Parts: sequence; structure tokens; C-alpha cells
Amino acid sequence: MVAGTSREPFGRNFMRVIITTGLFLFLAGNAWSQDLTPSSPVKGKLEIGDSEEPATRNFNLMIPTDAVAAEVTLESDIPIAFLVTEADVPAEEDYLLPEADKVQRVRLVRGGMYDLYPGKWSVSLTLTVDDLYTYGYENRGAVSFTLSVKIYHLRVDGKIQINESKSLVIDPSKGPFQTYEIELGAEVRRLRFDTICPSADLSMWIFEGSQGLLDEEPLAASRLAGGVDRMIFGEEDGLGSGKYYLTVADPEWNDWKVPFRLGCSTTGAAEKSFLALPEIPAGKSSLERAIYSTVNVICESGGGGSGVFISDKGYLLTNYHVVQFDMDDKLKIWVAPTIDVETAPVEGFLVEVVEVEKARDLALLRVVSGAFGQKIPAGYKFPAMPLSKKERVKIGDPLTVLGYPSVGGSVGRLTLTLSRGIVSGFEPHGKDLMVKTDADINSGNSGGPVVDDRNCLVGLATETVGNDDGGPGQMGYLRPVWIVPTGWWKTAGARR
Repeated sequence: MVAGTSREPFGRNFMRVIITTGLFLFLAGNAWSQDLTPSSPVKGKLEIGDSEEPATRNFNLMIPTDAVAAEVTLESDIPIAFLVTEADVPAEEDYLLPEADKVQRVRLVRGGMYDLYPGKWSVSLTLTVDDLYTYGYENRGAVSFTLSVKIYHLRVDGKIQINESKSLVIDPSKGPFQTYEIELGAEVRRLRFDTICPSADLSMWIFEGSQGLLDEEPLAASRLAGGVDRMIFGEEDGLGSGKYYLTVADPEWNDWKVPFRLGCSTTGAAEKSFLALPEIPAGKSSLERAIYSTVNVICESGGGGSGVFISDKGYLLTNYHVVQFDMDDKLKIWVAPTIDVETAPVEGFLVEVVEVEKARDLALLRVVSGAFGQKIPAGYKFPAMPLSKKERVKIGDPLTVLGYPSVGGSVGRLTLTLSRGIVSGFEPHGKDLMVKTDADINSGNSGGPVVDDRNCLVGLATETVGNDDGGPGQMGYLRPVWIVPTGWWKTAGARR
């Protein structure tokens, strides 16, 4: 079996996570347990007596083998500690601490960050004296709660034909997944599945001859953090005829509907409707042209940053540290061009590293194909950002930073972020002169363009000094265009 793009092992070596909201104090006492089932929400009260010992309630939850997702909901008069974990996972392991609320939800998804496994789980509630005083229950009245669970079982939502594509939607009200049947009438060498989804990172896994139970291993699985995903699998002797089941899941379980496009082929290449190259707008103003020259750099290792087209032949600049790991390990690097500032970009092109200047933290990239390996036709024009000149940049001049910082998205994938500041000063680095700015620069901005008041490229956002969280006390540093090796401009065919 070959799982061509599987990024992480599927199964029980995903990180086991204890999920807790509020302050959880583990008690080894003999608090009694009762069963929690989807058909019977539990209503009860937690009350602290004169002893001032924390009040606890424990519940048993059985996850069946055909479950893909489960949602445990706690509603209470005041926020109280809420823990959900596999029964055999010790309470001292790592846990996540979201913000407490009167309505708290723990969502578990197969193959997600908080992975779902079949078997026995434990749900624990804990109320402390401090909780009562924090939320105004000085009289130590009983705190009412309702605990419920909803389990989403595997189902078949439709069929996918060989060598076709469909536009589909994951509806969170039905669970964060869709499952499709593929029937092979004859033996094939391989199956390939591709997805395009601008709004979420999707997971895929496939089973043969069944709908895929949690205690079975899939034939192949893929968890790629990016708008474009692909999964190729096959056997040395080919894939036999019969039914196969593909599940596509939103492992983050977003609250909104997630549209995506799914293609299936047996040729080893993407289904033909996926092969159209991105149509990058030309832009009507200098700022729009700068925006459409900005890209999100997405690395196979899971890292990435930002970058900028500097010639219409498909050459780009970014920071060396953005691509260093993938270049050294010969992994793939894609760029996602900015097409619509209101939606996240998806991988449009595969690139290669042409030149690097490690000491200056610079890298020159070149587009070698479309994201699916399709050739770039003769005459295809990429956007190209015009370059600023050193004499134009003076202390106090306005600057604009464009890119894809991690703080630029609270949910789902990242959209373009623009921030503004000024040239705050200069700093010698050996023979080079770096530019300082008070504009917001964060992780993910690395390699992205910084432009002047004419929206011409001044340099690349590279690093910050001071406050790691941004804002007051942070100073950003640019690698200015005038330290880029002269030969790079000639190689790229860029006008300097």
C-alpha cells in the first residue's frame, strides 16, 4: 500500500489530549459515576457543604466503533470545571484550557486535534468554593447543570464516480464530515482523491468493503494543512473491484458550513477540472497590484510564511528561514496567490528554491508548475511588484506590511492581513543596513512584502525584537531590497 500524501500516522499514535474548561482539580476520591448516553441528558446539582470540599460528579461515556464525532455539552448556572478524557488516560497529562462559560462544549473528531477513539471515556464535573465566590454564590447555593452528549455515527452521504468531481458541503449540524461510496467495477492500479477548500483544513481517509469502523485501520489517510489536499493510494497488485468508502472531515469542527470540491481519478493525475491555473487579478490601483503580488508560502513540513512575486516570469522573494527545512529535506513548497482579500488563498503553484543567502536570510523561488503538477503555458503572466529605491526611504516615511501572519486568522485558514507603520530607523548588520519599523509584524509575515507610499517594494518582513505578542514595545526588522544580490534580479528578469 502507498499513501502518497499522508502527513501523519492515523490511529492511536495521534496525540491523546485531555480537554478541560475552567480550573480542574483532579480528585482521587470515591465520587460515584453514572452513565451518560445520547438519549438521556443528565440534569443535576453540585453543592458544597460545610466541609468546603469540592463537589464532584463523574460520568461514563461509551463511544461506539462507528462514531466519527462526539460533542459533550455542559450547561450550568455558573462556569464549572469540565473534563472529558479517555478512561485510561491519567489526569496529569497535558490538557487544553479554553475560556469557561455557562455553556461549554467539548468536540472530539476522528483524526482531529482532539482525537476520538472507541471505548470508555470519563466525564468529570468539579465545583469549588472559589468558583462560588468568583461568580457571586456567597450563600453556597446549589449550582444546577445539564450534561448531554451527541454522537455522530458514520453514514453514507452519496456516491462519487470515477474520474469526476463534485462541489460538496460539510454541514456541522449533521456532524463535521461527509462519507461517499466509490464502486470499482474492475481492477485499477490506483485511486487519487483531491480536495480544494479555502475555508478549512480537511482530513481524508478511505476504507475498502466497509464504511470504516474506528477500530479498523484505513487503506490511506491524509491530513494536510492547506487549501489543496491530495491522497493517492494503491496496491502492488492493483485495487480489486468492489466498494470503497471515502470520508472527508473538518477536524476543527467549525460552526459554519464548509464548502469544498472533491475529485476522484484512476490516472494518477488530478481530475481534469482541478487543472485550471489560478486567475490572479491584475489590480486597478498600485495598492491592489501590491496585494495581488503577495503570496502565502505553504511548506510540506507544515511550516510556511509569506512571499512576493518580483517578475512576471514567476520568480518570488521570501526569507530563507521560511523554506529552509523543506529545502534541506527536499520537501515540496507551494505558494497560494492572493485572489480575493475576503477569502483564504489556496495552493496554486509548486515552486523550487533557486538561490539562497543564508546570512541575509533571503531566498529566491521560482514557479515550476501548477499545484497539481500541470505545466505553466507559454505567455502566462504573473503579477510583479515594482521595486523601491534606497534613496526614497527615509526615517519617518510611511510603510505598509502585507502577508499572512498567524494572528491574521482566528478560525480556519488565513486571509491576507495589511498593517501600517513608519520607517523607525536603520541598523547596520555588518556591511548591510537594515530597516526598522513600528508596523505590526508577526509569525507568518516572514518573507512578505513591505511597501512604501507608492506601494513599491522596500523589503521583506523578517523578524521582531521586543514584545513577542506585538504592539507597544515591539520593533520590526526588514531585509531591504537593496541587499538582494544583483544577480538575482537578472535571473528573475526583474526591473531594478
